Amino acid sequence: MKKLLILIIIVPFLATAQTKPELTYKVLEVSYIALNTADYIITLNGLNNGLEEFNPIASKMNPYAMASLKFASTASVVLLNRITYRHNPKAAKITMIGMNVIYGFVVSHNIKIILKIN
Repeated sequence: MKKLLILIIIVPFLATAQTKPELTYKVLEVSYIALNTADYIITLNGLNNGLEEFNPIASKMNPYAMASLKFASTASVVLLNRITYRHNPKAAKITMIGMNVIYGFVVSHNIKIILKIN
């Protein structure tokens, strides 16, 4: 689990060395990764407390497969958006802001559900 978290944190720094985005964009990337990590951890907590996964693909997976899917999807978004940043920084920032908003809602919703059962 610790290795997975370390990999998730370093993805933005591994993404296309040619591109050197500004600090604001890096913060958006790190917050997106943090929100995805929180989503995974909170989801595992919920599953361990008798809740069910809403995502039909992830609901059939064990925790390791779910972590792999989460890592792959998060890394893909970060890497593809970093490529977009090279050509259109404004579009990449807007995309990353949107992804942060979406995952912010997902994480806050998951936290509300967990708090209700505890």
